[in-house]
Amino acid sequence: WLDVAGYADSNGYFDADTDRPLAYQYRDYVVKAFNDDKPFDRFIEEQIGGDELAGYQANGDVTPEMVEPLTATHFLRNAPDGTGESDGNPLEQKVDRYSVLEGTVQIIGSAFLGLTVQCARCHNHKFEPISQEEYYQLQALLRPAYNPERWIKPNDRALTVALRSVREENKRQTEKFERESKALNESLEGLIAPFRKLAIEENLARLEEPVRAKIREALESKEKQRTEEMKALLKKHETLVQTKDDDLWPRFPEVAAGYRNLKNALKKMEAERPAKLPQIAVLTEPATEPPRHHVLVRGVYANEGREVQPGAPAALSTATNRFPATSSGRRLAFARWLTSPANPVVARLIVNRVWQRHFGEGLVSTVDNFGVTGAKPTHPELLDYLATAFVRSGWRMKALQRLIVGSAAFRQASARREPACAV
Repeated sequence: WLDVAGYADSNGYFDADTDRPLAYQYRDYVVKAFNDDKPFDRFIEEQIGGDELAGYQANGDVTPEMVEPLTATHFLRNAPDGTGESDGNPLEQKVDRYSVLEGTVQIIGSAFLGLTVQCARCHNHKFEPISQEEYYQLQALLRPAYNPERWIKPNDRALTVALRSVREENKRQTEKFERESKALNESLEGLIAPFRKLAIEENLARLEEPVRAKIREALESKEKQRTEEMKALLKKHETLVQTKDDDLWPRFPEVAAGYRNLKNALKKMEAERPAKLPQIAVLTEPATEPPRHHVLVRGVYANEGREVQPGAPAALSTATNRFPATSSGRRLAFARWLTSPANPVVARLIVNRVWQRHFGEGLVSTVDNFGVTGAKPTHPELLDYLATAFVRSGWRMKALQRLIVGSAAFRQASARREPACAV
């Protein structure tokens, strides 16, 4: 499933491939879900709309019971996302932000729709029954969470697991600690800096004055502003300009006691630093009116066309399973549209992937593509039978595994038999 979801431990943005330090929590969630035989319809719903299932409210409480469904929403964060590193003009930033939307829709399309949807970004799909408007309806499902006008960078898409009151108190204590720690550090530096400067001046006394002046200029310049000549000069005279604090006390014993008292106070304070509260990487929506979403004419980011509402492809909808017209709760509504027993695709996609893992090839060989450009099922009745049994079992993956491995097809040997070959 991690392959299907496009799971990665980094953001995958060209050379700036930065880490996703909390992504492992989603990996662990997936492993636990399979080990616990979580009903697969619930598994899908948590990944698409776990924040809504958990009842999460923006800036509200995050209880231990909410952690699992919230962690599941990292499914929607698996697409490449370089928006934490991208820069440039507003249009370039908009391109990077829309790329995240596009990558996420592509994962949803292959994981749950069994269609290549990305071709419909610029025009109606030339092969599959997906119009350009339907493509942007899929994007609209994600627009409240991925709003290019109010973008949240990847590292900021995290929640602290605690009641709001606990978070506020922890923040207050941490800020108090940082203020006091900063004051002590400044006091320590204020005490030692004049004596450090005096020791360096004494070391430089052996040099000619023009050289000393250049060294002083280099030392007084900020490190990032130093020229190559300055860096080379400081490196050449490294033994003269670098002094260890402990080496100063034989020369200035009168300040040693004060220095040690401040160092001990800092060490004691550091031991009392407020503990960091645990965090989880998630995708949630702000408590604001959902933003409008538009078709991009010919896929051009600067050319917005008609407005679209969130929706699902009509070709995969049935009389008993149509996506409801909704402005809020849209992701959970979509997840329930996906997991409806009347959905013609999702259960078939899942059982076909399991069949592929057992036999090396799926009943549909293109496991992510059931569309016109994909392969035809070799045994369509068997695929339907397995999908129906899977849903009737309560979407239980272990029941599906037992059904397949207990079959005559699975128990047949693949060893070469001479009499059969001779015939």
